[in-house]
Amino acid sequence: MPGEPPPRVVVAGGHSAGHIEPAMNLADALRRLEPTAEITALGTVRGLDTTLVPARGYPLELIPPAPLPRKLNRALLRTPGSTGPPCATLPGGGSACDPTGRY
Repeated sequence: MPGEPPPRVVVAGGHSAGHIEPAMNLADALRRLEPTAEITALGTVRGLDTTLVPARGYPLELIPPAPLPRKLNRALLRTPGSTGPPCATLPGGGSACDPTGRY
């Protein structure tokens, strides 16, 4: 609608191209549907995030890595409480899970 701010979207999928590329494909599709959309990618310094995301032209906000244990055990059950703050702070002071709906 005229006069509404552009949509702001956060995409995430990191470490390997097999996870990053689907996130970037989603970002590209969103950009085709809404050229004014502000799209930010979340990633870590590990893996290919810092190479592939900027190469596609999207801003990358770095968050701490939070690897998941691959087996159902106590470590996996503790993961949600061990990853630090639940949301990333983005440019302009916004949050990746801002309850105001900015992202």
